[in-house]
Amino acid sequence: MILDTLNNNLITEITLFILLFVGVLLTFGNGNWRHVVHRYASKPRLKRLSEDAKRVAEDIANTISQQNAREYEQLNQEWHERREGINRPMRRITQDQRYLSKHMMESHSVIQRLKQVGYWNPDKYFSEIGIAGATGFAAESTSKALFSASEQIRCDLEDGFLTIITQPKLPQDDKSRARS
Repeated sequence: MILDTLNNNLITEITLFILLFVGVLLTFGNGNWRHVVHRYASKPRLKRLSEDAKRVAEDIANTISQQNAREYEQLNQEWHERREGINRPMRRITQDQRYLSKHMMESHSVIQRLKQVGYWNPDKYFSEIGIAGATGFAAESTSKALFSASEQIRCDLEDGFLTIITQPKLPQDDKSRARS
């Protein structure tokens, strides 16, 4: 009599169907459920990380742009002075380099946080140079990689639960395994 009641119970059938569906999703998702749980459990933290990465990337890009504009203006002024016969020693602007070093220091902490959550995946030509050697090339590649990571986090947070679960592999999984 109890088995007949359970067999005819619609709630039991729906529950079994849901459990089967979730099991298939977890199996098909190749372990993405861990990433989903991590993403949705720490969504505000990931949003903050994305905003920090984007802010630092924009700061680096703005500093490089301002530095290039000042250098162009300085070279233009020196050329005009030499053309007129005024011979002054060359001046160098070091303020931009200090700001760039400061932003590179900030980027290092953001990069460490991105590595912890698995979103740090720069291209193979990326080279993070130390704070003292914040060259334009290193700063530019850092800025691009930070902006890319920020956009990846933003896109992943916009994806729905089922979209992430049913993905065969996450992009950052492939890149981290390829380096190992």
